[in-house]
Amino acid sequence: MRLLYAAFAFILAPFISAEELGYSATSDGSKWIITSGSGLVVTMLRSSCDIVSLKYNNQELQYKSANTHINSGLGSVTSSIKTLSDAKKTIQITCSKTGLTQYYFFRPNENMIYMGTYHSKDLQLPELRFLARLSRSVVTSGITAAALDGFDVAVEAEDVVANSAGITRSKFYSGVPHIDDTIHGAFGSKVGVYFVMSPQAYETSI
Repeated sequence: MRLLYAAFAFILAPFISAEELGYSATSDGSKWIITSGSGLVVTMLRSSCDIVSLKYNNQELQYKSANTHINSGLGSVTSSIKTLSDAKKTIQITCSKTGLTQYYFFRPNENMIYMGTYHSKDLQLPELRFLARLSRSVVTSGITAAALDGFDVAVEAEDVVANSAGITRSKFYSGVPHIDDTIHGAFGSKVGVYFVMSPQAYETSI
């Protein structure tokens, strides 16, 4: 069994004022739409729990060619939404399939997505990771050594690639041992997006 926790934080540049949108959870039948009340609007497919839109003060942060999700996506899931009985009226979205349950939590006026993952032996996975695919035109400060533009020769299972000059790069490069990298992210001129990892955020053998 693996139970992992992390938070996905959106930090506003100090010279941009947050727009009050009202804390709410709605659905158009195919998607969950969560509004934080302080500028963050998250849109998630009900059928897969893929995040397809991350808007912050009306600025779209989500990369359009791929979604944000666990691994390559959970595929078909059973999803549900409810408001918890805590003082903050936390909104909980639960996404379940055999061997894995993913939880998303939202709180009023917090530009955060709290996450928890329960993984059992009923689903065999080579790894378990959350992939946030963001627009590089908005979140511009990515690590150069992890950028793969012009690097298209696979060296190691396509996780390490080379260019025509033989220089290698990896999408996993950070320069910090991953287990020590408890806060990591990227930013642009108007917004920063960060993962805040709890001690339980890293997978271990099951």
